[in-house]
Amino acid sequence: MTTDHKDALHIQGRNVADCDGTACGEEACGGACVVEGGRARCACAAGPRCRRYAPCSRVCRPPGGRCRRDSCVCAAGYAGLFCDTKINVTIPQFDGTSLVSLGRRAASTHTNHQRVAPSLAKPNYMTLNFTTPEPNGLLMWILMDADYIGLGLENGYLRLVWSFHRNNDVTRTEPSRTLARLLPHAGFLTDAEWHTLELKMDSQNITLTVDRTLVYAEEPGLVQGTDYEEIDVFIGGITEQEHAIAKKIFPYNFKGCIDHISTREKSYVTNYTELYSENVKSCQLFPPT
Repeated sequence: MTTDHKDALHIQGRNVADCDGTACGEEACGGACVVEGGRARCACAAGPRCRRYAPCSRVCRPPGGRCRRDSCVCAAGYAGLFCDTKINVTIPQFDGTSLVSLGRRAASTHTNHQRVAPSLAKPNYMTLNFTTPEPNGLLMWILMDADYIGLGLENGYLRLVWSFHRNNDVTRTEPSRTLARLLPHAGFLTDAEWHTLELKMDSQNITLTVDRTLVYAEEPGLVQGTDYEEIDVFIGGITEQEHAIAKKIFPYNFKGCIDHISTREKSYVTNYTELYSENVKSCQLFPPT
């Protein structure tokens, strides 16, 4: 190998670590290199080159951010390393660390271990539109005490899972009805096109349609007379602290855009700042027509 060739390899390796070809690269910046207006800067909590440590609680504060494991988690309407940049979210974009909870109100005092009183009744209808090129990710997880229904992507195809205990028997003395099924006949769905999911659940049956085509039906449906104390619907992701079973089945959160989220027919979520969310940005793709 010639000296010139060695130098070329060295230059290529060094430039990969740099940010936008500037001195604000990995070698110079101990924090995050941010490009704004064509110029790069080193964003961090302390020190000119982010060499000093600062606790998350010092720089990440409500209403924009909340600390988790020493990282700043942004509420809807906020973005940036410290969740201090206001943004407008019309169609949510999920980056693999994002989630939206339909059963909780947005609250500046909410942390990973605090719960806000749920506002959902027992769900019997769920619909959403989504688009993604990513093959794996959780789309929705409906949590009803010990019962659950989940939909997600696995290798580009839809997977449906659910578990119902008879008469809400959380002690598991009665066997539960469970299902875990991949639905390849619903089509390959990670093609960066918009797709529509519609899930209906009542005492008669459970049905799932994809792009207006029925792909699954189950009889009977939900157990009649079941009263749930805790109900929540997670869109685009869930943490292991919220439900370990969900993370075991769908280890990856969703990456892409989700729109037309609804728990009632012809009524959609429009204001995401009213809901509890994490790291949701505004979709850069065109909305479905």
